[in-house]
Amino acid sequence: MNRAVRGVAWGALALLMTTGCSSTDGGVPVDAMMANVSSIPKGPSVTPVDGLRPGQVDTLLLSDDDVSTVVGLPMHRTGLWRKPARVVTLRDRNECKVLTVSDLDFWTTDFTAFRQTAQKDSDEMNFFAWQGVGTYPNGSTASRVFQRTLNAGLESRCRTALVPAEDDEQTVWHVDALTITDTEFAVTLTKQRDGELAGWRCATQIRTRRNVIQRQGACQMGNPSTTTQQLADITTDRIGG
Repeated sequence: MNRAVRGVAWGALALLMTTGCSSTDGGVPVDAMMANVSSIPKGPSVTPVDGLRPGQVDTLLLSDDDVSTVVGLPMHRTGLWRKPARVVTLRDRNECKVLTVSDLDFWTTDFTAFRQTAQKDSDEMNFFAWQGVGTYPNGSTASRVFQRTLNAGLESRCRTALVPAEDDEQTVWHVDALTITDTEFAVTLTKQRDGELAGWRCATQIRTRRNVIQRQGACQMGNPSTTTQQLADITTDRIGG
């Protein structure tokens, strides 16, 4: 990837990872896809009847080796976050921001534990991936948080949207595909800058299983949907049923 495209890609990712898409917090890039702050304990670690204990949240994250095997390139972690990013407000189409932004508006404050991490292939950054997982007191709470934002109304409003990049007025994300069920969300986006397709695409999947919400995503020059599906499937298997 040449320097110009690489710079554009990094700007897009700062967005996609905070999101799954950009922002900074205390000088740390936050994207698709995060705030570098410590976790806040939320009561005793009691096993929910239908789910995982808060202390098990780290076991759901895929390691560098796990992600490298899926991607087919050496992938290296760029950070670990224990709390969702601050609330982000986009300059336009804010009602569609969950397509690109992973912030407190989506995860809410009901989680009992949260982790988010990101991995990239190299300084050239031909590939980028992120994971977010949150445990909740029980399955009904996780389902409520998921469906509060991810529902048929969102699909009808945003399936043809151009979602602005948070920190770049010349960049928008074009929605290529969007599907939402009661337990799963999937979106594929193409980056446009100055009205031109940049070739950089990002995919995100969000699922709710038991008392867990999981969010996986990947970006590349090409189609990242299959990779995102594989990453999400591994995490879903770890959550179990």
